[in-house]
Amino acid sequence: MNAVASEIRATEKRGRKTPLAYVHTIGTFLFAAQCLLVCLNLWLPVFAHQSWLRTILLLLAMLVTCTSIARVLPVQNVFSAVVLIMLISAAAGLVLTRLGGVHPLSSGTPTAAPRAALNSLWLLPCFWVVVVLNARGVLRWLLRLRRDMPAYGFWLLGFGALLAVIYFGLWAHAFGLAARPRPVIGMRLWHVLVDAAALALLALVMGVAITPALINKRPGPAPPPPVHPLWVSVLLTLVSFLS
Repeated sequence: MNAVASEIRATEKRGRKTPLAYVHTIGTFLFAAQCLLVCLNLWLPVFAHQSWLRTILLLLAMLVTCTSIARVLPVQNVFSAVVLIMLISAAAGLVLTRLGGVHPLSSGTPTAAPRAALNSLWLLPCFWVVVVLNARGVLRWLLRLRRDMPAYGFWLLGFGALLAVIYFGLWAHAFGLAARPRPVIGMRLWHVLVDAAALALLALVMGVAITPALINKRPGPAPPPPVHPLWVSVLLTLVSFLS
């Protein structure tokens, strides 16, 4: 056990000295500062338009999330996972826009669905990257002591999809991709349930697609899951509630 712990510490120590680790550290400070700036601008509106502030927040969240994983896995693996998520989400967004149905970002407002999908077409893939990778990272950290249990991968995929749906609903407003959802009754509640099921299915497809790229294939003991996805999730949830 001591040998394993010393090897893990040595691996983490080498990771902190890489240029990617410095990028991750700088991105972490910028992300935290941007979260504070977005909240402060709501209480003390210095900038009239908040869309660019939220866009920067989304890009920084994506940077922190990807660099956190890249400290443990090869960069090309992380890049492959990001590309897969963006392609799947972009294809799903285009299909929903062409069909003209209720887009998940419309918050139950059918007339706003095509406009929201078109205006956020390039932001949605980035948003899905943040949602899916952080949901997977949080579950890996929560299950860090049970990685040897049977069906660990199925737990990760199933609950990862469920957590991704929760994050999707919480963070869409924080990034300015959707208005605050209003209370729904009657048939609108059915629409929300259908949207949630569609989002869960989409998140599950993404999780299955990126799993081969995010499996640690290096010899030796795997390092413990990082805690970064947890605090990124907490910060984004706080921004969403405070805004």
